[in-house]
Amino acid sequence: TTFHAAVDGFYAACNGDLTTKRARVKEVHTIPPPSPRPKTWPTLPARPGTAPVYHPRTGTYTLKFIGADAACMIASDRYLRLRNGTTDGLSPPPRLSVCFGVPHKSDAYKVIAYGAVFSSLARYQWGCKLLHSKPSLFSNGIFHNDGTGPTQEELDAASFTTYSTAFGRTEEEVVYGKCSGGEPGYVATPKILVALGLTVLRFRDKLTFDAGV
Repeated sequence: TTFHAAVDGFYAACNGDLTTKRARVKEVHTIPPPSPRPKTWPTLPARPGTAPVYHPRTGTYTLKFIGADAACMIASDRYLRLRNGTTDGLSPPPRLSVCFGVPHKSDAYKVIAYGAVFSSLARYQWGCKLLHSKPSLFSNGIFHNDGTGPTQEELDAASFTTYSTAFGRTEEEVVYGKCSGGEPGYVATPKILVALGLTVLRFRDKLTFDAGV
């Protein structure tokens, strides 16, 4: 499901479907532009480009994560501006860089190679049909079309660790975070969604639309 959704989403992005939907939203709603970032704020680290960058804190080579994580956070900020009708009292929008790390540089270049083939094919309908028909071939065996999904042994052995760094308004305002868990897709994600739902139910009176995702 993840692979097929990525194929269809990439095709829609390349062929103007998403741009058309965004244009329709702008026709109906007036969204104020984001607040400018003050020049006195410190310069943020450069975002990774198309080449892998070594990350000393994790000991991995990082690449830009093309998932929807950053887009969801930016959309949250855009919704706040739509809801308030103004940027007064709102901080400048977050500048996000979401990456994933691999142990070796050779692994990173393998990901780049598969990504280049994927992005080239997903631009066309015939390419999408080919990707949908042979997900294992175009994902280095990660995804399959047999509908079985990962085995219990694979789920038990899988894990994830997320490292976060938040920069504030001064050079001294830096916060580091780390979150680890089991298999991220089938095991950790449902737990996260349940925890978020319980938070909304139990602490609704303490939640505001002033900030947050």
